[in-house]
Amino acid sequence: MPSLLPFASVLCVSLCCGVLPAVAATSVSQFGITWTFSADRPVGQFVNGDWWVLGPVTVTSITRPATQADRDGSMLNPMPSMADHGYDGRVAGYKAELNAALHLPSLVIPPGVSLVSTISGPKPRPVLDVGAVLTVVAAPPPSGSFRPPYAGTDKPLHSASKLRAELLPALAPVPKTPSLASVEGIFEKPWIDHRLEWQGDHLHPQQNMCNYGGGMARDTSIGILRLMLNDHTPAEKRTLLIRYVQLGIDNYGLVTNGASWGHIGGTLGVGRKMPILVAGVLLDDAPMQRVAVDFDTVSTFLEDGQTFHLTPEARDATRLPVNRPGSKEYWHPGWFDEVPLGTPVWGERYAGFRTKPATSAMPGKIAYLGITYHSTMGTALAVRLMKLEALWNHDAFLEWVDVCWQARQPGTWGSPFAENMFAAYRRLPEH
Repeated sequence: MPSLLPFASVLCVSLCCGVLPAVAATSVSQFGITWTFSADRPVGQFVNGDWWVLGPVTVTSITRPATQADRDGSMLNPMPSMADHGYDGRVAGYKAELNAALHLPSLVIPPGVSLVSTISGPKPRPVLDVGAVLTVVAAPPPSGSFRPPYAGTDKPLHSASKLRAELLPALAPVPKTPSLASVEGIFEKPWIDHRLEWQGDHLHPQQNMCNYGGGMARDTSIGILRLMLNDHTPAEKRTLLIRYVQLGIDNYGLVTNGASWGHIGGTLGVGRKMPILVAGVLLDDAPMQRVAVDFDTVSTFLEDGQTFHLTPEARDATRLPVNRPGSKEYWHPGWFDEVPLGTPVWGERYAGFRTKPATSAMPGKIAYLGITYHSTMGTALAVRLMKLEALWNHDAFLEWVDVCWQARQPGTWGSPFAENMFAAYRRLPEH
């Protein structure tokens, strides 16, 4: 966890209710981004190391290396969107009115607001280099608090003291197990993920996260499986645990504010669901545990939005006009004709097919089938190892992964570690 910066003055806050001491500061810095205030303000850090500041606060500057006005953007309580953002003008949907950095040096932020700031990079994809979150609070949060979700206006506080790490399995490591430190690094920085569809792929800060959904699913699989190994003590795994649960809290905040990835094509939308369930179970938080029950799991999460048990309607849909002429890479008339009804299968646009069958390509680009399987197989294994099948609430995905394993489905964006874990602990016979 980053240490507090040396400041000229210190404001001592009562510890009678478990409140962190606050330090008076005119600025705080994280991941190369510095927020400067108009006067000393009490500041501190959440359990994951992200900063909070007592509000209201006037921000006079934010690190912005670029010379263009539409670079290095910041947003306040960003909402999930298929269209709009305020970070970088090179990506479709940029709106200057959403870029809070353009209000400097007089950016006044009240309590209950998350300030998400970014630094742009030179690449066209992703265009952002790094991002960080500053949370403006009405009162110093209790000691051990997770940062509240950066999306939306609801800012619940969860306590790390409630974490039930004993619910995680304690399994022997397998070949290709990554170091604990390397996995900690994957989740050190916030995953800025509120811009949906392919534009989000371009706006995922490259230092913070993989920009592609296949990589995000691979990494969240690695994270939870690494936490299940017995080669480190719970205390040694605490940093990774806290960072992983923080991601789940953020992802749940996205879902409750309208985020959905189930309709997104390709493999862009996988990887968001597992951290929410892990956070819900380990924090004993019923709403997070019920995310796939309270929200339409097929529309919300792509793992579920692309997998289903074959029905006559879905089988016959491959012969609809949308699946006839065109690229053989995408359209496969009769693809399911020899597949028994009820078999768990994959269809790139199945979530859309439920409401608009005549316009949804089934099954879709087969390369995406392999990517989805290889990047999410570790997730399916983790669900079974933690006995979360009911909370996952979509058996077709779990069964489809088993079918792909037995068929030795080729693909990319996988993890040798997750594959070795699957072989060691799922123990399915191969066909």
